[in-house]
Amino acid sequence: MAEVKRRGSVAPALGLGCALALALAACSAPAAAPASPSAGVAPANGPGGNAPAPAASSAPSTAPTAAAPAPAPATITAGIVGRNAYFWPVWVAEAQGLFTQQGIQDEDVLTRSPASGHQMLANGGADVALSTPETAILAAVKGAPLVLVAGGQEDPVYSLISGPSYTTVESLRNQPLAIAGLRDGVTLIMQRMLMNHGLRESELNWIVVGGTSERYVAVKSGAAAAGLVGQPLDFQGEAEGLHRLLSSSEVTQEWQFINVATNRNWARDHTDPLVRWLRAYVNGARYLNDPANKEASIRILAEATNTEDVYARKTYELYFEELAGKVVSREAGINLVGLRNVIQLMDETGAFEGDPAPAPETVVDLSYWEQARQ
Repeated sequence: MAEVKRRGSVAPALGLGCALALALAACSAPAAAPASPSAGVAPANGPGGNAPAPAASSAPSTAPTAAAPAPAPATITAGIVGRNAYFWPVWVAEAQGLFTQQGIQDEDVLTRSPASGHQMLANGGADVALSTPETAILAAVKGAPLVLVAGGQEDPVYSLISGPSYTTVESLRNQPLAIAGLRDGVTLIMQRMLMNHGLRESELNWIVVGGTSERYVAVKSGAAAAGLVGQPLDFQGEAEGLHRLLSSSEVTQEWQFINVATNRNWARDHTDPLVRWLRAYVNGARYLNDPANKEASIRILAEATNTEDVYARKTYELYFEELAGKVVSREAGINLVGLRNVIQLMDETGAFEGDPAPAPETVVDLSYWEQARQ
């Protein structure tokens, strides 16, 4: 696995380059064929708009009401960073047949990083991408037609996991720290956590390795001293002798972590299948938040992440009992206040390279999600 190493603050050039690459790819991608008129496609002025309602017929109808036709089958390619708890609503929707109920064949592609998933949206390699929002926001600021259409997880509940020899935050000074990308949102969170506990920017030695699974392997193997690791791997690591030093919740009290992003152009021409995919996803989040589904949800996570039941159970109890209502959104919505805080942190760390920080509303389109909730 290739590694990129840099000491100190995250590199602004990489964030800018990634955003420009996404914008260029989106501008050069061939336009999708116009969608044929069909039921389920939103009017041009969107939900809640001012389009006139069709005139009601004055003649009474005696014809029997026909059953609604089954939706046309459609395939949606979803770019997902990794097989962990952060994408639990997807695993539920797959296991419980929620996508099938909507006539959707869900095809998952592991992207390993948010930037890769958002690049796939720009070049047509994926229809939706589930990850943290930062590179999509950067790309949108640079002109790429990427937009956030749903949420999922708010508080990331990351654990700062360290190797057996590193028992304090102080011991991480100038040691290799595993990250997914130099401009990744998880890196910004980790930077804030470590600086809040006395380390300076110049003492943070980043090594790019990949998503939460790759960071866990880097710490466990000794290639990195520490890294932010999600569930259920943080519980597994602690059982295997790694140390849990900090929780990201100390700097993400009001946050927007996992989002569903898409390409505005693709979404405009594929409204119906996008809404059906989102409906299954929203129903997956609802299923998770129902205590009656606890045992089934634990089993689904254990199978999806190939982990032991005990770690899946700890994850469920953390998300839906200890922090009930604070982790996985009950409706897979976007917390706009939390998203504003994400953008503020990006701005504070120089992510926008002199461009004005966008308002959350300019990088979000909730019209598809609103239809999906019905």
